[in-house]
Amino acid sequence: VLNGGLFHADPHPGNIMITPDNTLVLLDFGCAQALTDDARRGYFRVLQACIVGDETVIADTLTALGFVTRSGDPATLLAFVSAVLDQVRDAIINPGQQTGWPTAEDMMQQVSELLGRLEHDPVDTLPGDFIMLARVFGTLGGLFLHYQPNVDVATLVLGYLTRPL
Repeated sequence: VLNGGLFHADPHPGNIMITPDNTLVLLDFGCAQALTDDARRGYFRVLQACIVGDETVIADTLTALGFVTRSGDPATLLAFVSAVLDQVRDAIINPGQQTGWPTAEDMMQQVSELLGRLEHDPVDTLPGDFIMLARVFGTLGGLFLHYQPNVDVATLVLGYLTRPL
């Protein structure tokens, strides 16, 4: 998504195959979307800033991308980024010390906290491309939680972060 700028926006199990040699095959590109260069750079910057814990850069970049909370306070946006990317950051900062996949209880706690923040200070505006990205990551997140594959998150993410956009 960040390097290529084009993503499959409907990655449900019927559109995913694994060949006998473990090659991932995506089917049915009827729902694909391209990101603008500005959006790619912005989401890339958010990921980088999350890894180093720079909330100011995260908030400023999300605002520049078009995310707006009712109050203008970025706390709800930061809580969402934290919920999505904290495990990735922890895997990179502490490689080999992963605690595994979150439990259903952990996930429900995070969802409950996010809903509380959204009730207090809702997000009024989201960029259109984010709606599709959220759908993709929601679907893939569910698949990952169900199958819990053994993935070296640090190596995978650092590989993308070290490539030029």
